[in-house]
Amino acid sequence: MASDAKSKPYFQAAAFYYDHGLDLSKAGKWVDAAIAEREAYYIVHLKAKILAKQGDKEGAIAAAKHSSELAAKAKDAAYVKMNEDLIASLK
Repeated sequence: MASDAKSKPYFQAAAFYYDHGLDLSKAGKWVDAAIAEREAYYIVHLKAKILAKQGDKEGAIAAAKHSSELAAKAKDAAYVKMNEDLIASLK
């Protein structure tokens, strides 16, 4: 859990910026910092959504696929479905 505590501020900041349509470049840097601390499926999913909003379809699809793999290992079917939906919306 120690690594989760470290990544939490970066993830929250990135999510806030994404949710409120603020600077996606900053959100991307923060989500990358959060992933560097803890590569969790929900953090990688946020990265996929940020990339999609920035118009990087290939990057978004790659991140969503990776998030889906991590979510499947964690047995979180909801995130697997969210990633599948995101991928489908980008094709």
